[in-house]
Amino acid sequence: MNRRHRSACLISVLNRDKTDACLVHGESNLAYLTGHPIENGFLLVSTKGSWLVLPPMLAAGMDKWIDGIRVVPTRKWQEMIKGLIRKNKLKKVTFDPDISHPAGQTLEKMGCTPKTSPVKELRMVKNGLELADIRSACRLTVEGFGFLKGRLRIGVTEKQLADELICYFHRRHADKVAFDPIVAFGSHTAVPHHVPGPASLGKDQPVLFDIGCTVNGYRSDLTRTVFFGRMNHSFRRVYGVVQRAQRAGLERVRPGVTGGQVDASARSVIRKAGFGRFYIHNTGHGVGLDIHEGPWLRPTGRDRLASGMILTVEPGIYIPGRFGVRIEDTVLVTRTGFDILTK
Repeated sequence: MNRRHRSACLISVLNRDKTDACLVHGESNLAYLTGHPIENGFLLVSTKGSWLVLPPMLAAGMDKWIDGIRVVPTRKWQEMIKGLIRKNKLKKVTFDPDISHPAGQTLEKMGCTPKTSPVKELRMVKNGLELADIRSACRLTVEGFGFLKGRLRIGVTEKQLADELICYFHRRHADKVAFDPIVAFGSHTAVPHHVPGPASLGKDQPVLFDIGCTVNGYRSDLTRTVFFGRMNHSFRRVYGVVQRAQRAGLERVRPGVTGGQVDASARSVIRKAGFGRFYIHNTGHGVGLDIHEGPWLRPTGRDRLASGMILTVEPGIYIPGRFGVRIEDTVLVTRTGFDILTK
């Protein structure tokens, strides 16, 4: 799907929602429509045309790279957007409410309406080129996990392994890591978003890796929990519960199912095993230009899965002061079910 087609799809959504125009902002949303990750700018999309409003320094030369969108340089974005709306007689204009508070207030004073960006809806279903990049990122990430396992030894630190993984991905020609990698030893595995530090690996310890890389802007996400040394009964039991929970969640993945239903399938396994209070996050999320995007697999998740969506299924159990177990795969929703991309 080229950029013009994406803009046409967006306009179709605007027509469906009886909206004259929408203001698109955010680096990933702008990258999706323009092909360029732009941090500080607004794209006004309507049936009458599209305008990319940028500070003069960012706008310089941009019109040579962006087809079908008029680049408008200005130091006063509020006045420029107000003028474009008035000149083109755009009555109903929406903007994503996750914009910064001052900017959102300004847009509401102009008469714009806060509403979740329709670009986020379009981004949930990936096309062939996007899927190819995500598959490449997943393949490199699985190789990265193998690399990390091979580096486990007494005395190595969490930070050492995290740094070595970043270098590994660069050597393998990934753009960058998809997020700051998590490497956790021992009781640190019970902290879902642990920051790798100076802790060194000892004998008979659990090890958790949460890793991913980026290829052409598209990301991957993988978590594995292993045991370095002789595995104890408690860890083995918890690992088995999480493994069954992930399988239950995966088996629920197919078009038409909601994110909440997938979450419930995985969560019920953990709850019935008596570990419900130790499952402290959602079951998964979409992956693409952002590491966390729709669809959302959470108890209240209403997003309906569709063929072409990419998501994670990642149940976990975290026992404070002892250990945690999380198993996560990046998954493609297919016409009949799912395909695990991080096997």
